[in-house]
Amino acid sequence: MRDLRNLDRLQKLPELVSKGDAVLMSIFEGSQAERSEFLLKSKETLTFAEMNLEELYLFLFRTTSDATQAWETSDTWWGRMRNRFNNAKPGYIEIPGRVLVQIMRCLDDSRGNAVAPGVTWFLRLDLALEIRDLMKPKVKSPT
Repeated sequence: MRDLRNLDRLQKLPELVSKGDAVLMSIFEGSQAERSEFLLKSKETLTFAEMNLEELYLFLFRTTSDATQAWETSDTWWGRMRNRFNNAKPGYIEIPGRVLVQIMRCLDDSRGNAVAPGVTWFLRLDLALEIRDLMKPKVKSPT
Protein backbone atom coordinates (compact mmCIF):
# COMPACT_ATOMS: atom_id res chain seq x y z
CA MET A 1 0.00 0.00 0.00
CA ARG A 2 1.25 3.45 -0.88
CA ASP A 3 2.18 5.77 2.00
CA LEU A 4 -0.53 8.34 2.59
CA ARG A 5 0.17 11.73 4.06
CA ASN A 6 -1.42 12.24 7.51
CA LEU A 7 -2.32 8.54 7.78
CA ASP A 8 -2.92 8.84 11.53
CA ARG A 9 -5.49 11.59 10.93
CA LEU A 10 -7.15 9.45 8.26
CA GLN A 11 -7.36 6.41 10.52
CA LYS A 12 -9.28 8.42 13.15
CA LEU A 13 -12.20 8.75 10.70
CA PRO A 14 -15.00 6.13 10.79
CA GLU A 15 -14.30 3.13 8.55
CA LEU A 16 -17.62 3.02 6.71
CA VAL A 17 -20.27 5.73 6.48
CA SER A 18 -23.69 5.52 4.85
CA LYS A 19 -24.58 8.26 2.40
CA GLY A 20 -28.28 7.73 3.06
CA ASP A 21 -31.14 5.40 2.40
CA ALA A 22 -32.09 4.43 -1.12
CA VAL A 23 -34.92 6.36 -2.74
CA LEU A 24 -37.91 4.14 -3.44
CA MET A 25 -40.53 5.99 -5.43
CA SER A 26 -42.40 6.00 -8.69
CA ILE A 27 -40.86 7.99 -11.51
CA PHE A 28 -44.11 9.94 -11.77
CA GLU A 29 -44.15 11.32 -8.23
CA GLY A 30 -41.92 13.84 -6.48
CA SER A 31 -40.02 16.89 -7.64
CA GLN A 32 -37.74 17.05 -10.69
CA ALA A 33 -34.70 16.62 -8.44
CA GLU A 34 -36.22 13.53 -6.80
CA ARG A 35 -37.08 12.03 -10.20
CA SER A 36 -33.52 12.67 -11.40
CA GLU A 37 -32.10 10.99 -8.31
CA PHE A 38 -34.47 8.04 -8.81
CA LEU A 39 -33.35 7.64 -12.43
CA LEU A 40 -29.69 7.85 -11.41
CA LYS A 41 -30.20 5.12 -8.79
CA SER A 42 -32.01 2.99 -11.38
CA LYS A 43 -29.07 3.43 -13.75
CA GLU A 44 -26.67 2.47 -10.92
CA THR A 45 -28.71 -0.65 -10.26
CA LEU A 46 -28.25 -1.78 -13.85
CA THR A 47 -24.64 -0.64 -14.14
CA PHE A 48 -23.41 -2.40 -11.02
CA ALA A 49 -25.77 -5.39 -11.28
CA GLU A 50 -22.97 -7.96 -11.40
CA MET A 51 -19.36 -7.10 -12.08
CA ASN A 52 -16.58 -9.61 -12.67
CA LEU A 53 -13.37 -9.57 -10.64
CA GLU A 54 -11.44 -7.47 -13.17
CA GLU A 55 -14.19 -4.84 -13.26
CA LEU A 56 -14.33 -4.70 -9.47
CA TYR A 57 -10.55 -4.25 -9.30
CA LEU A 58 -10.64 -1.53 -11.97
CA PHE A 59 -13.45 0.24 -10.07
CA LEU A 60 -11.37 0.15 -6.88
CA PHE A 61 -8.22 1.23 -8.72
CA ARG A 62 -9.90 4.30 -10.22
CA THR A 63 -11.81 5.35 -7.11
CA THR A 64 -8.80 4.93 -4.82
CA SER A 65 -6.62 6.91 -7.24
CA ASP A 66 -9.14 9.77 -7.28
CA ALA A 67 -9.61 9.62 -3.50
CA THR A 68 -5.85 9.59 -2.90
CA GLN A 69 -5.49 12.72 -4.99
CA ALA A 70 -8.38 14.36 -3.09
CA TRP A 71 -6.81 13.42 0.25
CA GLU A 72 -3.32 14.59 -0.72
CA THR A 73 -4.61 18.00 -1.86
CA SER A 74 -7.10 18.56 0.97
CA ASP A 75 -4.56 20.58 2.98
CA THR A 76 -4.33 23.37 0.41
CA TRP A 77 -6.91 26.03 -0.39
CA TRP A 78 -6.97 25.05 -4.06
CA GLY A 79 -7.33 21.37 -3.16
CA ARG A 80 -10.27 22.05 -0.84
CA MET A 81 -11.99 24.08 -3.59
CA ARG A 82 -11.31 21.32 -6.13
CA ASN A 83 -12.76 18.73 -3.74
CA ARG A 84 -15.82 20.88 -3.13
CA PHE A 85 -16.48 21.30 -6.87
CA ASN A 86 -15.98 17.57 -7.48
CA ASN A 87 -18.11 16.62 -4.47
CA ALA A 88 -15.14 14.65 -3.15
CA LYS A 89 -15.10 13.53 0.47
CA PRO A 90 -11.39 13.52 1.37
CA GLY A 91 -10.30 10.33 3.08
CA TYR A 92 -13.10 8.22 1.61
CA ILE A 93 -14.12 6.50 -1.60
CA GLU A 94 -17.78 6.58 -2.56
CA ILE A 95 -18.94 3.05 -3.27
CA PRO A 96 -22.41 1.71 -4.13
CA GLY A 97 -23.59 -0.99 -1.74
CA ARG A 98 -23.97 -3.50 -4.57
CA VAL A 99 -20.30 -3.13 -5.45
CA LEU A 100 -19.22 -3.32 -1.82
CA VAL A 101 -21.19 -6.54 -1.34
CA GLN A 102 -19.56 -8.05 -4.46
CA ILE A 103 -16.09 -7.05 -3.28
CA MET A 104 -16.70 -8.59 0.15
CA ARG A 105 -17.93 -11.77 -1.55
CA CYS A 106 -14.76 -11.92 -3.66
CA LEU A 107 -12.68 -11.67 -0.49
CA ASP A 108 -14.82 -14.32 1.29
CA ASP A 109 -15.74 -11.79 3.98
CA SER A 110 -19.04 -12.54 5.71
CA ARG A 111 -19.49 -8.90 6.77
CA GLY A 112 -20.76 -8.20 3.24
CA ASN A 113 -24.11 -9.62 4.34
CA ALA A 114 -24.54 -6.68 6.72
CA VAL A 115 -24.14 -4.09 3.94
CA ALA A 116 -27.34 -2.75 2.40
CA PRO A 117 -26.94 -3.03 -1.39
CA GLY A 118 -29.28 -0.13 -2.15
CA VAL A 119 -27.28 2.39 -0.13
CA THR A 120 -24.22 4.37 -1.21
CA TRP A 121 -21.37 4.05 1.27
CA PHE A 122 -18.15 5.91 1.98
CA LEU A 123 -15.24 3.56 2.71
CA ARG A 124 -12.14 4.97 4.38
CA LEU A 125 -9.30 5.35 1.87
CA ASP A 126 -6.62 3.34 3.69
CA LEU A 127 -9.01 0.38 3.99
CA ALA A 128 -9.97 0.69 0.32
CA LEU A 129 -6.27 0.59 -0.63
CA GLU A 130 -5.77 -2.53 1.51
CA ILE A 131 -8.76 -4.20 -0.15
CA ARG A 132 -7.40 -3.24 -3.57
CA ASP A 133 -4.03 -4.78 -2.67
CA LEU A 134 -5.77 -7.97 -1.49
CA MET A 135 -7.67 -8.23 -4.77
CA LYS A 136 -4.65 -7.58 -7.01
CA PRO A 137 -3.25 -11.16 -6.95
CA LYS A 138 -6.69 -12.56 -7.83
CA VAL A 139 -6.98 -10.48 -11.00
CA LYS A 140 -5.51 -11.89 -14.22
CA SER A 141 -4.09 -8.64 -15.60
CA PRO A 142 -3.98 -5.97 -12.88
CA THR A 143 -3.53 -2.36 -13.90
